[in-house]
Amino acid sequence: MRIPILAALLALTQLPAPVFSFQESAVAPEGRGEAQSEVAPGDGEASEEGEEAAPEPIQDDITRALVGMAKAIQAKEGELQEARDALATDQDPTARAETEETIATASGQLEALRRELRSFSTDTDPADLESEQKSDLQSELEELVRPLLEELKEATKGPRTIELYRSRIDKEEVQIELRKASRDRLEARIREIGKEIQSLDPGENQNDIDGLQVALTELEDLQSQVSEELLVHQTARTVAQSRLNSLENSQVSVIESSREFLSTFFRTRGLHLALALLAFLVVFFGLRWAYRFVSKAFPQRSAHRPMHRRLIEVVVHTFAGIAALGASLIVLSAAGDWVLLGLVLLLIAGIAWASKMAIPRYLAEMRLLLNLGTVREAERVVYNGLPYRVSRLGIQTHLTNPALEGGYVRLPLSDLTEMRSRPIAPGDLWFPCRLGDYVLLSDGQRGEVIKLTPELVRISLLGGSEITYTTSDFLSLSPENISRDFRLFVTFGIDYAHQAISTTEVAPKMQAALAKGLTDVIGEADINSLKVEFKEAAASSLDYAIMIDFSGDVAARYAMLNRAIQRILVDLCNAEGWGIPFTQVVVHQG
Repeated sequence: MRIPILAALLALTQLPAPVFSFQESAVAPEGRGEAQSEVAPGDGEASEEGEEAAPEPIQDDITRALVGMAKAIQAKEGELQEARDALATDQDPTARAETEETIATASGQLEALRRELRSFSTDTDPADLESEQKSDLQSELEELVRPLLEELKEATKGPRTIELYRSRIDKEEVQIELRKASRDRLEARIREIGKEIQSLDPGENQNDIDGLQVALTELEDLQSQVSEELLVHQTARTVAQSRLNSLENSQVSVIESSREFLSTFFRTRGLHLALALLAFLVVFFGLRWAYRFVSKAFPQRSAHRPMHRRLIEVVVHTFAGIAALGASLIVLSAAGDWVLLGLVLLLIAGIAWASKMAIPRYLAEMRLLLNLGTVREAERVVYNGLPYRVSRLGIQTHLTNPALEGGYVRLPLSDLTEMRSRPIAPGDLWFPCRLGDYVLLSDGQRGEVIKLTPELVRISLLGGSEITYTTSDFLSLSPENISRDFRLFVTFGIDYAHQAISTTEVAPKMQAALAKGLTDVIGEADINSLKVEFKEAAASSLDYAIMIDFSGDVAARYAMLNRAIQRILVDLCNAEGWGIPFTQVVVHQG
């Protein structure tokens, strides 16, 4: 069936192909002799005598293609008529079935030929002339959410109708232009074929004249069809324009339409939505309150909730959510508000679809609720670098740190899925210091802790100034707490001139002098131990290690005690006549 198209392509590319003989042999069904015997008179004799063959009378390639396509249509119509005549006279059921199949096939082929003729003669794409078809999937979706679609249509009826008419006018303009162009091209083709017929000699070119007449008839019928379609589209455009003008003249303002919409909404949909929300809240919180009331009536004996109570709590919370949602749906169904009901159902379906990837996380949270996960109640967990006690493990988990001001954190259950807890051991430290403690930091700062929170630590330095650290930075400075007990370690040296008594007399005298001097300064009760020992023979001095343990009550006098030790030892050296060395450089002469 693509032979006429091939002939047209050959004509358009101006190939000297024998379009006529190729088409006629192709379109003559079942070896019809009359299509094969159409040869101009005298052509065979001229070829035998060696005379030059006469040129084809029809010189225009496009016209020859149109003639071939028209003859193909005529031949297919004849074939279809013969099949219909055979069907009327044939009595054999098998033969009739074959004939009916042949008729159906030939009808489709004939329609395709006519579409090709129209497309080729008017230079238009057949797809541009076809109406847009609605997909079956779209129909099914509309049927599924029809109440919601109807409501949306009603809400946007005015602007949507105006836009629809504008779009229809634009489409009709396109179709009108296409038909006008097709009509003009057809008129040009008809004039060309008419001139071609008039230029031919009826005696010598009768076959060509007959073919041109067939093509002319088909084109004239096609021209009538195009003119009718043009009139239809022009009428449709006029009607759409008239309705558009009427709608634009009667359209209300945006403020008026908004006021009317809000008024209608709060009278109907708003009321239904409020009732559905109220039903949800009453059922959800009512069931939870009832569970708490029953729980208080049967208090637990142990400090930790047993497994069965945790399981009951999970079931109650789940049932409360499902029951509350069901109550909302029942309210919307009783009110007959299928739009809101459809929206809620779509929302539930969307949430369920989106939650399918989160099932492993939900299972992990369920294990946590049952106290079977990686974090368990009454154990120790680290959060933001600080230790906490899991005071209560539930949908809202409570973490506490007794050493911190405001050491209470409430976390959702999802934040605990990546944490790990351990049992609390005796003597576990919750923070290196407490309020009022004195600390030494690795950056050289020393002072009293006056503020201690999970975020900040503030220290009061000597003289009244204050310094603030973030809690994480404070811990990174390795604070040394001296408010319990602390040790001062001092190295003191004397001159090598006293080497003879350095290991026998010096250390006991230093210890006695320090004991008396420090007792006068702070009292004997705050000195836990005092020891002086010979340390080493250094490069320029004989050094002694002084180790004194103090009570935490004198932590505030830490710097003063360092100075007092140095003063007492210097006074002792003066009294005993011991020299205190300084750094020396000794030059040996070779």
